[in-house]
Amino acid sequence: MAKIAAIIVAAGTGERFKKDAAEPDMPKQYCLVNNRSILWHATKPFHDHPAIDRTMCVINTKHATLYYETQKNMKLETPVTGGNSRQESVLKALEYFAANTPPDYVLVHDAARPLVTANDIDKVINALKQGHKGVSLSYQASDTYRRGVFKNRECYGGEYVLRENLFAMQTPQGFEFKALYDAHKSTFKKNHTDDTSVLSSAGHDVLLVEGHMMNIKVTTPNDFYIVQKLLS
Repeated sequence: MAKIAAIIVAAGTGERFKKDAAEPDMPKQYCLVNNRSILWHATKPFHDHPAIDRTMCVINTKHATLYYETQKNMKLETPVTGGNSRQESVLKALEYFAANTPPDYVLVHDAARPLVTANDIDKVINALKQGHKGVSLSYQASDTYRRGVFKNRECYGGEYVLRENLFAMQTPQGFEFKALYDAHKSTFKKNHTDDTSVLSSAGHDVLLVEGHMMNIKVTTPNDFYIVQKLLS
């Protein structure tokens, strides 16, 4: 049976969130919803999923106390310290697994997406088992989009962007472990913003599977308010 590991990327400081948050000193992934941190909500579905063998969080050492306080009731791998970018943080987790019985597949998830479900995880795993080296949840754009053109600090509507082929990328994203690890090593310090970009830069295709708009990434206090309502 294929071995599957999950990496929850929680090393960020959330500067965009903290700018307008009620508690500006609290990293967003440790803000509480129903007495549990956002990170706890994001991690629990992977921890509980019967197909996932190992789950690890990548954290900022400055947040270690918060991490152990909020995750203490889950059996997780020892957390890995993150790097200076998301890409570097994921690579550190991959290096850990590579040195400690590498899995066949790995799922990478944002700590700020607390509404992920077991069905979301199933979709990614099932696609991987069909032979795809990279898979991402996504949803097709439904709004009208225009590029912004900035003039004298004001933004004006520029060219229209066709929405027919426009998709919003989500997590979890799933990968054949070796393919992602090799891609990360070959593109080190390129500062990709997600792991499908890393894999694509190494020449691999990425399959998009249907996600849903409720799989919100908490970026602003307004996102946090929506998550509070949905988890209440």
